Amino acid sequence: MLDVLGFSDYVVRDFESHTLDAYVDTVAAIRNKHPSLKLILFSDTVVLYTLNDDDDDFAQMLTACSTLLHALIEKEIPLRGAISHGSFVRSENDTSGTVIAGRPIIEAHQYEAQLQWIGIMIAPSVLRRFPDLRSKVTLGDRPQGTSAEDYFASSQIGGLIQACVEIPVMPYAGIAEKLEGFAVVPTSGEAQNFRGVIHGINECNNHLSRMKPLADLPPIKRSTTRVSFQVKVRKENSHEAEAI
Repeated sequence: MLDVLGFSDYVVRDFESHTLDAYVDTVAAIRNKHPSLKLILFSDTVVLYTLNDDDDDFAQMLTACSTLLHALIEKEIPLRGAISHGSFVRSENDTSGTVIAGRPIIEAHQYEAQLQWIGIMIAPSVLRRFPDLRSKVTLGDRPQGTSAEDYFASSQIGGLIQACVEIPVMPYAGIAEKLEGFAVVPTSGEAQNFRGVIHGINECNNHLSRMKPLADLPPIKRSTTRVSFQVKVRKENSHEAEAI
């Protein structure tokens, strides 16, 4: 479940900026690249879901959310959201449209609504489904003789999500202001190695820096934080460094 921040402001000035068209077209285009994903788009809310919970569908969900986050930040449209897992009820027909309801929908909404950043987090239900997720996203040294592109392809999930020890949330009784979990990394979908991933993150940081002074409502100001990403740098041949 993803939510566009400051949506009412975009509606007011849409006759000049066509921001709404860009938002809708971007969401639809990215969803179309992932046939296993289903989409419900209503106003400022985007719901992406799958009918399976295997590794392939999970990877498609991560890829779609990662590229959508990057694409909307590039258009300077702030987005926040959460990815959850679980069984739900779905009704789909021509007269009433598509309706989904269930625990993962509620969980995703609850976490998304509390986030105080531009970004997408992984909800606890996903961690229960994939208990080895940390090992999958931990990036080690590139094996000798393996190209940067091959290493990236074999550990690509590590370029889509990373551990995040300070996910900012709205404070309330008994809950800390920061959570420890996993966050989606914004990527352009065109990166061939981890150096390309870092380049995409830097692009997002530049757009976020321009967006921050334009955020004239306090809720948006609290949410426009810079994307942070821990990078391990390993020197090769004493003169070349590669981000992994």
